[in-house]
Amino acid sequence: MALKIFHTADLHLGMKFPKYPHFQNDLFNARFITLNNMVNTANKEKVDLFVISGDLFQNKTPLEREIEKVTDAINNFEGKLILILPGNHDYCSEDLDNLWENFQEKSEDNLIILNKKRIISLENYGFDANVYPAPCHSRHSNENSVGWIKGSKIDNNVKYHIGIAHGSLEGFSPDYKKNYYPMKIRELNSLGLDIWLLGHTHTQYPANHEITNNIFISGSPEPAYGKFWPNEGKAWIISLDNSKRVKADSIKTGKFRILEESIKLNPTITTKDILSRFSNEEYSSILLKLKLTGTLTIEEFKKLRGLQDKLEDIVGILSLDYSAVTEEITKNHIDSNFTEKFFPHTLLTLLQSEDSPHALQIAWELIQEAKE
Repeated sequence: MALKIFHTADLHLGMKFPKYPHFQNDLFNARFITLNNMVNTANKEKVDLFVISGDLFQNKTPLEREIEKVTDAINNFEGKLILILPGNHDYCSEDLDNLWENFQEKSEDNLIILNKKRIISLENYGFDANVYPAPCHSRHSNENSVGWIKGSKIDNNVKYHIGIAHGSLEGFSPDYKKNYYPMKIRELNSLGLDIWLLGHTHTQYPANHEITNNIFISGSPEPAYGKFWPNEGKAWIISLDNSKRVKADSIKTGKFRILEESIKLNPTITTKDILSRFSNEEYSSILLKLKLTGTLTIEEFKKLRGLQDKLEDIVGILSLDYSAVTEEITKNHIDSNFTEKFFPHTLLTLLQSEDSPHALQIAWELIQEAKE
C-alpha cells in the first residue's frame, strides 16, 4: 500500500514575543491556530501519518492549558497515526520527562512519542513500515542522534524505512559552532533508509522543491523570530508509492509573516509612495514593524497620521515609528511665517543655514505651539 505523510516541525508553541508587546497575544495564539489548520489540511488530504519532527513546544515546561490546546488539536486527526519527536527545545531526558508522559496521557491511542533510539514497527497500525527516531536529549549537542542506526539491521521484509531526526543539516542550516545535532547529507544517505523527515531549520529543504536525496526539512509553519523569512510558513505532504518513489508537495501554512523594515525618506517621497510599497495582497498576512526616518515636505509630514490609518487597513498588524521623521523647513517657509529680524525668524534661519534638521524641527514645533 502507498503511504501519505504530513510533515511539520518547529511550531515552538508557547513562544513569547517581547519585541512585539502590543501583538503578543495575536502571535502567541497564531501558532495554535496554525496547528489546528494543519490538522484540518491533513484530514482533507486523507493523510495516513502526521509527523512532527521536533520542537512542538518552545520549552520543556509548557503550561497545562497549552498542552491541552495541542492535544485537543491533534486528537482531531482522522488519519491512522501521529508521530512526535522531541527536539532540542522540548527535549526528552531521564530526569526531566514529565512533559511527554503528561502529553501521552492526554492523547488518543494513535500517538507515539519518539523519545527512544530504537526501531519502531508500525505494523500494528496497519503500515508496512519501520521508523528510526533520532530524538534530542539536551538543548545542545555537537553530535547528532542518528549514529545508533548504523548498528541496526534493516529488515528487508518491511517495505518502508523512515528516519525522523532533529538538528542542523550541513550546507543548509546555520550552525556555525556545530552544536545543534549537526548532520551531513552523505551520512543520512549512507544509513539505507527510504526517507528522512528533519526538523530544527526554519526554512524548507529542498528549497527549490527538486527531490534529489529524499531528505526533507519541513521549515517552520509560523515565523518564529522577529525577522523576515523569505517564505511563508511551510509544511510538506509526502507520498511514497508501492515502488517507494517519493512525491512531495510543499504547502503554505501559518497566519503571519514578520517584516521589520526601515525606510529613509526625502522630500521627493510622498505618503502615497510609501503606501504603494505595501499595497500587494501578500502584506495582508504581514506583521509589519516599520521605522521611518529622514525628511518629508511639510505638506506630506502632516499626512503621516493618516498614513498610519491606511497602512493598518493594508497589513495584518502594524507597528509604525515615525518619531525620527522631520519636516523640510525651507528659507521660504521661514520667511512666509515669521517677520525678519524678530527672534523666531533669526533662530530658525540660523538653524536652517547650519543644516541641523532635528534642531530646526524642534524649534519650528515649539515656536508654532507658542504662536497657537
